Amino acid sequence: MGLNAIVTCGGTYDWDCTISATGAIVPGPKMLEFKANYGLFVSTKAYNSQPTVQCTTCHNQHLMNVVSVNAGNSGQAAGLYATMFFVRAPYNPATTTPGSNQTAQFCRSCHGGEANEMNGGDTIPTVF
Repeated sequence: MGLNAIVTCGGTYDWDCTISATGAIVPGPKMLEFKANYGLFVSTKAYNSQPTVQCTTCHNQHLMNVVSVNAGNSGQAAGLYATMFFVRAPYNPATTTPGSNQTAQFCRSCHGGEANEMNGGDTIPTVF
């Protein structure tokens, strides 16, 4: 984390995205599929026209165990979802829902190379 933790696109472990001239991440088709299936809740901060990973990229220091989901940030039903560790997305490793993959999905928000969408699983929904 910090100003030297620069987000990249298009590599083996990255999303199919590009970086704009202002340092914003521009999602490609697979990243957009992921957003529709789970949501895209992380928030990078531009520094020297490059997206960087800061504490607040993944965490919201004001909300510890709930996150508000709306139609604009995911394909999920709007509402309040459980989270842990001040994570700014649905993230509940304590869930007892069979087949839940929400915790892995949050990590895949940045680690796109491991996402279902980047590996031919375009229609696999997130289970909460």
